[in-house]
Amino acid sequence: MEPNWHVLVRTWGPMVFSVACRVLGNATDAEDVVQDVFTEALRLWKGKKVRNWDGWLRRVAICRAIDRLRRRRLASLDGVAEPSHLETAEAVMESQELSEQLRGALQQLSEHEAAIFCLRYFEELSYNEIAKTLDMETAAVGMVLHRARARLAQLMEPILKEV
Repeated sequence: MEPNWHVLVRTWGPMVFSVACRVLGNATDAEDVVQDVFTEALRLWKGKKVRNWDGWLRRVAICRAIDRLRRRRLASLDGVAEPSHLETAEAVMESQELSEQLRGALQQLSEHEAAIFCLRYFEELSYNEIAKTLDMETAAVGMVLHRARARLAQLMEPILKEV
């Protein structure tokens, strides 16, 4: 039996938004990611069956959010930085700056490493839940997460020294 599209969006839409918002730190961008994810889900839904909508939608939301972070970075490298609600002098706090730096560092991880890191630390999933979501072995989750943390530590080291 095929899933009801409206029920699927109503059921998983808040989770997709939450995942995207945690990765991006920006509700407007997160809303765009939700649209991208469900557009992609609709194309997939018409073509083949998905066994685990929760896992698939969560993974795609993280990947699309990281793609948006990368586009943001490229735009700022071109001198066309996107405006952010965090840019006023009074609103910028140390924790927000570190969050932005972490988002920047996440862009430099592979898509797989970034997805696993986000599922573990933003979504607070266990290794077993991540393995089920991404259809992989639990031991592999640990190895990839270890690599991702090591790479992030390396990328964040100069930033953390300044704090």
